[in-house]
Amino acid sequence: AYEGFGDQFTANIGGFGAGIYLDGGALAQLTATTLQNHVAGRGAAVYAARGSTLIDQASTFATNEATLEGGAIFL
Repeated sequence: AYEGFGDQFTANIGGFGAGIYLDGGALAQLTATTLQNHVAGRGAAVYAARGSTLIDQASTFATNEATLEGGAIFL
């Protein structure tokens, strides 16, 4: 599990979830977190698959680009 408050994830490149990658029932709780300028095939900022959970409150997702699906978030 990941719990972030006020964290910043910036300018990562990856195949899936360049900012945060969740799989297999993983949990991420974000509060006032900034995810910006990521590039990925799916879920540029956050990729959550196979029963994973993303809980977000007041975070900023800006200028994230996916070449296939989920510019900011892929669930």
